[in-house]
Order: sequence, then C-alpha cells, then structure tokens
Amino acid sequence: MGPRVLAAVGRLLPPPWRDWARAMTAELDEIPSGIVRRRFVRGCVGAILLKAIELRIRGWLAQPVWLLLVLAAGVLIALLDRASDSRTPMWLTLLAGSALLGWFRPAAAWRWGVLLAIGIPLLTLADPADGAYARDRADAGYGLLPAVALAAITGFCRRRFGAAWLPLVLLAPGQGLVPDSATAQAPAPRRQLTPADLSGFADSIFAEYLRLSPEPSLALVVVKDDSILFARGYGSKDPSSREPVDPEATVFWLGSLSKLITADAVMREIDRGRLTLDAAAGNYLDWPLPSRAGWQAVTVRNLLTHTSGLDEPFMAGTADRPEELIALPEYLARVHWRAGHRPGELLRYSNHGMALAGLLVERVSATPFAEYVEREIFGPLAMRHSSFRQPMDRELSRRLAVAGTDARADFL
Repeated sequence: MGPRVLAAVGRLLPPPWRDWARAMTAELDEIPSGIVRRRFVRGCVGAILLKAIELRIRGWLAQPVWLLLVLAAGVLIALLDRASDSRTPMWLTLLAGSALLGWFRPAAAWRWGVLLAIGIPLLTLADPADGAYARDRADAGYGLLPAVALAAITGFCRRRFGAAWLPLVLLAPGQGLVPDSATAQAPAPRRQLTPADLSGFADSIFAEYLRLSPEPSLALVVVKDDSILFARGYGSKDPSSREPVDPEATVFWLGSLSKLITADAVMREIDRGRLTLDAAAGNYLDWPLPSRAGWQAVTVRNLLTHTSGLDEPFMAGTADRPEELIALPEYLARVHWRAGHRPGELLRYSNHGMALAGLLVERVSATPFAEYVEREIFGPLAMRHSSFRQPMDRELSRRLAVAGTDARADFL
C-alpha cells in the first residue's frame, strides 16, 4: 500500500519534482513492514503535500491573472472598508499581503509593491471630495510606503539569508532596524534565569503533551556553564510498569544527535593526521564508491556536510533480534549506493553518509567505532550512560525508555 500511496501523492507535484517522490518510493523498498515503514510513509506524504502546496502558490503568483486577482482583492477590501471609515483592516491586510508576496516571489517583490502603491492611491483619488477617503488623499502614497518596503525587504532577505530571517523582517516595520540615537535607551539589565523560571516554563509547555500523548515520556535538562540548572522527567519510562522518567537514570534513543558524536570523532582523526578532510573517502575503503566520468571523488568533507551526491536509502530498517545485527563495514558494503549528483552540488540529508564517516574512523584507528567513542569521547566526559554498542549492555537496556516507541525496534 505504501508505494501506491506515495505514487498517488507524488502526482500532485510538477514533473521536475516527481523524481523526488519516486526516490522516496525506492527507499521504501529498503524498509521492512511494520511501524517504522508506516511512520516513513506518513512523513513522506506530509513532506510531499507541503511541497506541492508551496509550489502551487508560487505558480499562482507567477501568473499575471493571479496578480490581477490579488489587486482586485485589495480593491474589494478597500471598498468594504469605506463603510467603517477605518483604515486599520486595510493596512493590516496590505502589510500581511506584501510580506507573503515578498516571501513567495522574492525576485518580483518590488513589482508587487509598486502596483499596490499605484492601485490603492488611485482608488482614494477617485473618491468624492467629501467622501470617506478624502482625508487620506494627501498621504495615501506615503501610507503605502511601509508595504512597499516590507515586500522588498522580505524578498531580499528570503533570497540572501533564507527562512531564518523572516522573524526579523516581520518585526522590522514596527521596531525599526536602526534605533534613533536620540530616543534609544540602554537595555535593561538581564535577570538571571532561575530553576523556578524553568520549572514554570517547562510545566506549562509540557502540560498539553502529557494530556494528549498516549505514552508521554521525556526528560528536560538545562545546563548552564559547568553545572545542571534544571532537570525534570515527564511521563513514564515504561507504559506497562508506569515507572516515572528519572532524568538522572532514564536513557533515551538519541537518533540523529549521534551524528554530532560521529563528526567529533572524524575531526579528532583529522587533527591526528590519519584522515584528511578533502581526501577521497574511497581511499580508506576496501570497495569503491560510485562516481561518474569527470566528477570529483566524494571527500570526507562531503560526508560530514551531507553533500556527497550519493543516492542511497534514507533508512534501511531495524533488526528485531540481536542475531540479525551485522557489522558496520558489512552493512555499508551492502548499501545500494548510486551517483546521483556531483559531490558538493546538492545538500541531501544522509544517514548512511554519516555512518560511512564513522566507518572511516574505525578503519584508520583500527578500533571498533563503539569502543573508539567510549575511549575518546564518552569516557573523558564521564558519560557513563551513553553508548553506541548494539545490542546495548544489560544495565543500559534496563534504564531505556520504551514508552512511545516500537518495543520490537531495539536494535538500529
């Protein structure tokens, strides 16, 4: 059922993006049936639908007919607004519309602003001398300048800095990007954060989670400088025993946070001269990584930055029993690697690429990766309850939180 669902949803995308949906379908073949497969399908369907909506909106805004419809909507809002003799709804709609236009059509944001700046004042000038808009004639054009500026600033920041700058753009018209030196005030001294602050904040944030989640299970720990400022568990470690989460003892799967540890291990070997950041990753392997004629080899840097260009399954499932586990070198040698893009050309999140980086550490250090991390990282940091070992030892397994997870998927 999963492939058919992804294929059906993928048809909502324009042709250039359908390869993306087909790649998801191909990766589904690597995942065994069960809860992991269902979660993967749900995540892919959600991602495809969001991208389809975004692309459809972009397509609409690129067509002149939609531009005219947006202008017509603005005029309609203004006409409806005349009865109330209030400009607030119109200005709020205008500012929100300008921000959205700048966000979805950054290259053409200034054109939208100019058209709005011309269209609305014409409406006010057409009003009789004693009409509701008569008092707005003198400053109609000036009142639209914030909308024009907002569209242009939003478009520029979207193209130059990406989505992370949107909150600053939205705050800019009200707060001002550069404070007036005559009116600027010294910032108030920052109050020190206390455990009581964090307690109230955390309890309010997680109250809904505890109410809605069928198996709530999490721990929050806040570290300041070299000490723990706040630690609290929420929910239960095991839904069958209802044992509460203890932030001092309960352990959780860290998932992709383990990539930070892998990258740390790689950089340690680079500092020691046993790995080279811009050397071909294949130099450290017994089997070749795929490439194409004229393409540069995949480097260690590409693996760390998810820019290897290798197409491989996003995930390849889990093992239900310890005897199904295989060694890291054997597992990665089985992966169906394909040269999809030139190395360094495209950023594509890669679980297997980071696992391959861990294998390089294992090769050059002549130490199994789990042992290497314990000796070089976890041990010096006194992280006694962290491990890469599969299966984990009995003590850690006893501490493991299983609420909200597939109890069978104990081995990654």
